[in-house]
Amino acid sequence: MRQGSCKMAVTNIPNFKEVIVMSFVCDFCGVKSNEIRGGGAMSEYGTETRLLVSSLADLSRDVVKSASATIKIPELGLEMGEGTLGG
Repeated sequence: MRQGSCKMAVTNIPNFKEVIVMSFVCDFCGVKSNEIRGGGAMSEYGTETRLLVSSLADLSRDVVKSASATIKIPELGLEMGEGTLGG
């Protein structure tokens, strides 16, 4: 029986919280999977972060959203509510 390998690391993301980053790779069948899970306690109060986009370079970023967060981009009519995933 052939098995894939799973790696995990605990890290802190600035302005977010402690997370567990998990990666699975099977060299036999080619399956790959990556996942980020919250690892620390939920903060008592939420925060609001705003990004002013003034150039295309401002959009070249990754966003990590917790399961309880909401992302809104009113100019595009986009709202990703609690429990939704990006992709």
